[in-house]
Amino acid sequence: MDTFEVLRERLAKKAASVGQFNKIIRLELDGNVMILNGNTSPPSIQDDAESPDITISSSIEVFSNMLDKKINPQLAIMTRKIKIKGDILAATPLMGML
Repeated sequence: MDTFEVLRERLAKKAASVGQFNKIIRLELDGNVMILNGNTSPPSIQDDAESPDITISSSIEVFSNMLDKKINPQLAIMTRKIKIKGDILAATPLMGML
């Protein structure tokens, strides 16, 4: 299983390959927080943001499995392995990276 820092690096690499999407996504993984800032080009990973468009909470294991394509993100939402607060449409760019 990946650590939080490894997940952060993996997500940063994926974010570098997509365009600006003008949303701020807060990821809370086992008490650790990272921000996917889509207001920058390319999107960047930051430590925190004051007002994200969406907050996604999950375990490091579940998020790692989504990056590895072992878990479908939509199925993870339906089975409550992921919790979402805010504008669910703001998660669309992230789902495209998974």
